Amino acid sequence: MPIADAFSAFTGASGGTPSSASPNAQWIPVTDLSAAPFTASDPNALVSAYSFAGQEHSIGLVTVNPAVADYAINSGTNFTGPRWHTGLVDAAGTPVRAQDRFVLNVRFRDFDTASLARQWGILIGVAQDGTSTVLSTMGFCGHWFGLTGVGTPNVSAGFSGVGTFVTASLANGVNANGVGLFGGLPGKLRGGNMATIFSTTAADDAIRADGAAWSVSDTTQLRLFIAATTLGNVTTTAGTLKMKMDYAITRL
Repeated sequence: MPIADAFSAFTGASGGTPSSASPNAQWIPVTDLSAAPFTASDPNALVSAYSFAGQEHSIGLVTVNPAVADYAINSGTNFTGPRWHTGLVDAAGTPVRAQDRFVLNVRFRDFDTASLARQWGILIGVAQDGTSTVLSTMGFCGHWFGLTGVGTPNVSAGFSGVGTFVTASLANGVNANGVGLFGGLPGKLRGGNMATIFSTTAADDAIRADGAAWSVSDTTQLRLFIAATTLGNVTTTAGTLKMKMDYAITRL
């Protein structure tokens, strides 16, 4: 898997050699979701088109009317929306397992919201089971970038389940960063997430503690989990979300 510019989770610096205290903290671009190593599932045909070029993901999404709770990761007990997943690895290609202590950094870059797929968002984070449609079994923890019903960019931090995401909206938002803490052994706790969204003139943030634990075996490899979700049990407007996505792992 290709590796982009080095990033220090401690200093925030980009470029050059990462901090010796965090040798694995390097941005890893999320590559073509339609190709290996990703596994894709879209049982309800909610993705109308997908393309990948120049590190940009272009994800076309359909209208949902009336609302369907199972298409939202923060509503009901199930999630049957589109998802893509692969084994979570660090910058060295070493698997990240439920027993590991680590920080996950994610970023969404270069939002292009011109085609306005409203009330849709794109998730990126970690799951213990990438195939399950039962939220408690899936165990997702991470962030989304999306668009409100009036077309305002937003980010959210949270975990799978009813009412578990906190969202920040920002007019003309163009980039977002998120961070999540995972405790490993003993306990295998998921500490929670924070996300910040930026425009050229302003910023806003969203913070959501988790505190649940992975329920899989210690040595289970976690999944890098990406999905398209509605922003709650709401109707949506068809359109396209375009962005670049990266993640980084810092082992603790």
